[in-house]
Formats: sequence, C-alpha cells, structure tokens
Amino acid sequence: MGYEWQDKEAEVKASYSNSFSNHAVYLQENRVVSSSANLITSLRWDNSTINEGIFSYRFGIVYQPAENVTWRLKYGTGFKFPNFDDIFITDLKPETSRGWEAGVEEFISKNFFISLSYYNNTFKDLIQKNQNISDAVSKGIDILVNWRMSSLVSLKGNYTYNDTEDMETHKHLYWRPLNKYAATLQLNPYGRFGLDVSMIHAGKRGDINNTNLSPYTRIDLLSSIKINKTIGIYARIENLLDEEYEEAAGYNTSGFSTYGGLQISF
Repeated sequence: MGYEWQDKEAEVKASYSNSFSNHAVYLQENRVVSSSANLITSLRWDNSTINEGIFSYRFGIVYQPAENVTWRLKYGTGFKFPNFDDIFITDLKPETSRGWEAGVEEFISKNFFISLSYYNNTFKDLIQKNQNISDAVSKGIDILVNWRMSSLVSLKGNYTYNDTEDMETHKHLYWRPLNKYAATLQLNPYGRFGLDVSMIHAGKRGDINNTNLSPYTRIDLLSSIKINKTIGIYARIENLLDEEYEEAAGYNTSGFSTYGGLQISF
C-alpha cells in the first residue's frame, strides 16, 4: 500500500502560466494460493487537476506446473497523462487502456531460457503526438531467449511482433514498427573485463502525412573493466556503423557517439 504525489509548475512569459498536481493511492498484494500458484492484485486511484479521478486495476496469476516452467496470465486497465508541456496548450485527454497478456517461461536447461507471450490491448483517447486517437488496438507477441553458451559467452535476444490499428482510419499507429528485434552478445560477462555487442533492428514505421520511416539497424558496443569490488570503468560506443535513421520524421538521431565513465558501487 502506498501514496504518491506529483506537483509541477511552468511559466512561459506572454504565453501561459499553469500548474499540475496529482495524488495517487495504490495497493498491491501477492497472495500465495497454493505451492505452485500466486495471485497478484493491484489497485490504484489517481486524482489530478485535469481529471476528477481515475481508478485502475490489474489482476494476474502465476502458475508453476513444473520447477522449470512458469505460466502467467494477467488482465488490467491503465492510463497515461499527456506530457506536461501539452496539458495546457492542447485539448488532450488522459489516455486509458484495457488489456490482457498470457505467457509461458521455461528453462530448457540450466543454461537456456525462453519466454513467449501474447498481448492484446485496447485504448481510448490514445495519445499520439499532440492529438487523441478515439479508439486503437495493439496486439502481438514477444519472444525472449537467453543462452549462456559458456562461462565466457552468453547470448540474449528478443523479438516483438506488434500489430497496431487506429480503429477509425484502419491504419497502423505512427512510429510503431510491426517487427522489431534485438540481440546482445556478452563476452566474459562474469569476469573482470567484459564486452557487450548489441544490435537492434526496427522495421518500417508509419508517420504523419501518410509517410513511412525506413527500417534501420543499429549496433552498439560496451566494454567494462572492474578495478576492484567497488570501482570500475566503462567505455561505450553507440551507433557503431553511423547509421542514419529517424524515430519520427524530421527528428534526426545521433550518429557515431562515444562515452566513458567511472562506476562506483557499495
């Protein structure tokens, strides 16, 4: 059980001055039904300056028919406020959603894990850029694989098939690729020196004015060295191949970039 409070203020000279606040009360319970099943309940009430109150909930069950297999099923509702910058200069309404998800996880062996899930969500007043979509649907599958090949090499991968639709225009929602997948090869992940090679690929996405954004593939590198149990250093390269792509039309992303830093843990 908990309470959450959020308060924001903004002022733009000769334009507008306003504030936003939200108060939320939430409750979550994880009840053990049997030695192999848990029931999860989550309740939340939000009351803000732009709505009289929104109640949301989520129910789920986790069942283990065997030690290495887990089944999951959940159903619930949700909502999302507009971005703070858009609240007072547009007529955006809060976005509400309702959906369910079913999945199974299994350790094929102690070194190989796979997860498969199906989801189906419906939206009212979906926030897309600075407008509301009255009715929309998002459904698809998620596949996750984690393979520890040896103590020195591991491979993680995931794939998402996301079929979306604006129920009024019967077109796909903007900026959401139908197919997206990613993979990370980890070298010596448990040793003093580690190297991660990551790849992400997003398929064609729709954009405003009936345009399409081209598919892209991006590769990143991350290396780290543990000096001792407390201190480590890292170096990261993003967009190794300097791929040119846009997440939204007219908004270019960073090209080849390098970063480095010091990590301290206690």
